[in-house]
Amino acid sequence: VSLISLFTAHPPVGGHCTILPPRFASSFSFMRRNFTQKIDIPPGVLVYFVRLFYRFVVLPKTHDERTHGGTSYMIRILTDSASDILPAEAAQLGVDVIPLNVTLEDGTVIRDGVDLTPSEYYEHMAGCKKLPTTSQPSPELFEKFYAEAAAAGDEVVGIFLSHELSGTWQCARLAADLVNVDNVLFVDSANVCLGEGLLVRLAVQLRAAGKTLVQIATDLEHAKEHLHLVAAIDDLKYLRKGGRLPAAVAVAGGMLGIKPLITIKEGKVAMAGKARGLPGAYVALFKKIEELGGIHPEFTALAGYSSNLREVQPIENYFRDNLHLSAPLVRQIGCVIGTHAGPGAFGLAFFDKGLALST
Repeated sequence: VSLISLFTAHPPVGGHCTILPPRFASSFSFMRRNFTQKIDIPPGVLVYFVRLFYRFVVLPKTHDERTHGGTSYMIRILTDSASDILPAEAAQLGVDVIPLNVTLEDGTVIRDGVDLTPSEYYEHMAGCKKLPTTSQPSPELFEKFYAEAAAAGDEVVGIFLSHELSGTWQCARLAADLVNVDNVLFVDSANVCLGEGLLVRLAVQLRAAGKTLVQIATDLEHAKEHLHLVAAIDDLKYLRKGGRLPAAVAVAGGMLGIKPLITIKEGKVAMAGKARGLPGAYVALFKKIEELGGIHPEFTALAGYSSNLREVQPIENYFRDNLHLSAPLVRQIGCVIGTHAGPGAFGLAFFDKGLALST
């Protein structure tokens, strides 16, 4: 057996090999240049080295891998871009994201979170005479994902934005029916944006804890009953134009000098209060958080902003100075949600103190 073939041959049946980083690639090049002679290795020693190689050198899969009946499989977590998890973070979390679409006033269609950064989009949006429109993904994107997962023997938990706000959830379910797969469980987050993203991150934690597909979906269904999103909106006209808030409610909440607060109730956008001026908006937001059950200290909270990072600073201060908690994660609100929330929006998603999950 050639020593170099030990490190470069295809993995055994059922094995998995990922692309190696440069430090490993350079080692391979060195071996190719220097180990050219044949070396006889006893079969038992060969197996031992192969096992060591795949355990310690070949990088582990991005997604969690399980074994059932001697067969390896993964639990894949699928979500949509309304969760505002951008590609780089999705790769870190081991999550797959199907992008929604935004159609600009000139007819150009961009993929949310892919073709423009949120900051680039808000800059473009500021010069638009006509508000861009948003649309759900193509069913074919879901079909392809489900088929690939089924072919690999993997399971999928799909976490999507509220079906009351978008047809994405129905589209995802329809696609599973079209490809006739039974390896997918669906969770309607009954939320959006920061709230949806928080539920996805919880799914990642549950998967890492070794929970099964059914256990993960069950825990998420329970957790979403304790999930809250509260946001301050600079101008309700974006929600009104996008059809996410009734015109009468938007007019009543958008009086001059008034900062409206919104929340997600039963999967729909609802008014949560209003305050005069920006300082009043923060006070009202913090009061609403307590009304909704307070922030659970053992679960991550997620703060977000559309166009101005400084707007989440008071939220971070509130966590540190008033609640004596670690600062929340901070993420920028993406293109699809930003189309309806508009510039100047900021908010917080959190699990309340009533949430308890079984270990």
